[in-house]
Amino acid sequence: MLRSVAVPPLQKRVVEPIDGTALAHLAALFEAHARDEAGHRHMWELARDIALDRPEIPKDLAGGAPPSSGPRLFTEIPADLEALLLRMLGVLVIEVFAMEAFRWARAVLGDPALFRRHAEAKALVGHIQEDETPHVGYLATALAELRCRTVVGTDGGRVPGRSVIDRARDAIVAFQSGPRHRANVEFRTQVVERYCAPHPRREALLAEFRALGAAGEDGTASAAR
Repeated sequence: MLRSVAVPPLQKRVVEPIDGTALAHLAALFEAHARDEAGHRHMWELARDIALDRPEIPKDLAGGAPPSSGPRLFTEIPADLEALLLRMLGVLVIEVFAMEAFRWARAVLGDPALFRRHAEAKALVGHIQEDETPHVGYLATALAELRCRTVVGTDGGRVPGRSVIDRARDAIVAFQSGPRHRANVEFRTQVVERYCAPHPRREALLAEFRALGAAGEDGTASAAR
């Protein structure tokens, strides 16, 4: 996702100097982040296979849709800077929300009553979580640097970075905790319902699954707040 957005000439987009900042090194930081995430996918799959002994995976859960473009939200700044900000904020919000997923994964996969190789699976999740810490750090740092500076507007005027960052943050959080989250839950629920159709305890399992989902909704709401 990060590789799909080109880093604009930030020194021309920002009024104040950015030498020595995270903003000045975004291209290299994005590349390191992307390589980490590519490895993390394999690590998540390995943790799953260790715990569940290589389960069959529904094909419609195996892939992901590419990021899509939409109408511009902040026309007062150049389009390339808007695209960069929205992508960075989107990834940062996902990383923050993922903290609950890490807690859940370590608790479940690390349960010796459920999995024979629980220690190995839990350790893999822990390694992924350690890697995510610098991702959150550099994204938050770069966005904070821009928030404290002044952006050159589309018309050549001056736009306070704080006003753009704060509005974009609120929009991303509302989307990720609202429409995007509901769509993800609905899609995955349909896959689970279809996949367990032949199970003799289908209704009981789905009732338990939905109850766990309701509890998860409370956790997501807390994270958004």
